Amino acid sequence: LKAIQSSQSRTTQSLTTKAVAGYDCTFEQDMCGWTKGQGNTLDWFREQPSGNPLAGIIGPLTDHTYGNSTGYYVTTRVPIPIPAISDIDLSSIVSPRLP
Repeated sequence: LKAIQSSQSRTTQSLTTKAVAGYDCTFEQDMCGWTKGQGNTLDWFREQPSGNPLAGIIGPLTDHTYGNSTGYYVTTRVPIPIPAISDIDLSSIVSPRLP
């Protein structure tokens, strides 16, 4: 990803996010009002790369806020092994209502 800076953007390393007035969430403190979508069977949770023994294989080595292993990201996991492809669950995450 190529970093682009503007007056309404915040650039962290090579990731650019556009700010929404009155809302900023990096998942460092909590889930910021994001919730599991309807009908999902998998849960979403906050995780640090430093707490994930499989970081780099399942999950990133760094988060986008700090660029190291101490920051948080949000993820979901499918239990492994998966007995059959039909057993794979789909999951969505829903943001709070934004202006």
